[in-house]
Amino acid sequence: MHPDDIAKTAFRTHHGHYEFLVMPFGLSNAPATFQALMNDVLRPYLRRFVLVFFDDILIYSATWAEHLQHISIILGTLRDHQLHLKRSKCSFGASSVTYLGHVILADGVAMDADKVEAVASWPVPRSPRGLRGFLGLAGYYRKFIRDFGVIAVLLTRLLRRDSFAWDDEAGAALQALKGALTTGPVLQMADFSKPFIVDCDASGVGFGAILHQGTGPLAFFSRSFAARHLKLAAYELELIGLVQAVRHWRPYLWGHSFIVRTDHYSLKFLLDQCLSTVPQHQWISKLFGFDFVVEYRPGRLNMVADALSRRDAKHMTLPEGGAGVAACAISGPSFALLDDIRAAVREAADAQALLRCLQDGDLDSPWRLEDGLLLHAARIFVPDFGDLRH
Repeated sequence: MHPDDIAKTAFRTHHGHYEFLVMPFGLSNAPATFQALMNDVLRPYLRRFVLVFFDDILIYSATWAEHLQHISIILGTLRDHQLHLKRSKCSFGASSVTYLGHVILADGVAMDADKVEAVASWPVPRSPRGLRGFLGLAGYYRKFIRDFGVIAVLLTRLLRRDSFAWDDEAGAALQALKGALTTGPVLQMADFSKPFIVDCDASGVGFGAILHQGTGPLAFFSRSFAARHLKLAAYELELIGLVQAVRHWRPYLWGHSFIVRTDHYSLKFLLDQCLSTVPQHQWISKLFGFDFVVEYRPGRLNMVADALSRRDAKHMTLPEGGAGVAACAISGPSFALLDDIRAAVREAADAQALLRCLQDGDLDSPWRLEDGLLLHAARIFVPDFGDLRH
């Protein structure tokens, strides 16, 4: 304790008054003070070859010879400042280490198995508080989970005032998050000598993006759209997803040239086209200062980001082991008008007459039945049913 602050820690016992000479547990400013001390002590070496979080000190090196030298420097610095280490709590020369809930390996970063087990064994929440605790723990690993934001939207809605009502969809979302956590990939380490690539895509549910450098993923990012965005045009939804992904990964992308790949062709000319609305100007302005180019990538080649954004929030059941998720999620848009026409084909008398002629071979070849629709050449036949023709 600083000599001027010792008197502030006085407390009374049946043996009299006592004061702390060293910082005790329980003071609200103790963690921040101790972290500031560790930062000051190790400041010359921070982020060069050492990281520190309170009493967790991580020394990293490229070679064994460098590692021995770095260990010697840190141990000497701690000794000079009268900071002592307990040997049983130290590990030296390890090829992998668990640090702040992550397992750091030579080839990437994985989730801590103990934390994953805690999430997987989490009981069904019975209150908003229990659900909030689950989402807080699961959300710590959201960068490992491809479609976290879209899967969790059903759960986060339950946190609204007087909205907690557990049902089968919420249970499916809970199990989907648990399953995604237990199958999360090992994220690659960033190599800042190589260009970064951001693959992004958006749908009517949300948007998804993946950061990589041409090999394995560095991080995933997905989020459901706010209610005010759901009525926007596809171009604006794609733009919002692109901007939020780039800003989310600012620590990686700022000051480096990178590529943004999208399956929305008009975004290829993002910085050259005339903007028509004030919100578009506002979103574009958030990209100022970033050095990037936009490349068009057809949806069939943009499978990962497309799957992130198009996951159906209403049907949360996942195939076992995650198999087939991309195939289930990547689909074309559905239109209410086409659904109405299909229903009319099944009900309308004129459509049924055409179907019978088609089955009997009495219609010319331009007529055909495709996906529940009657087509003449490339034109859709609209039955005389209700108000469809109006």
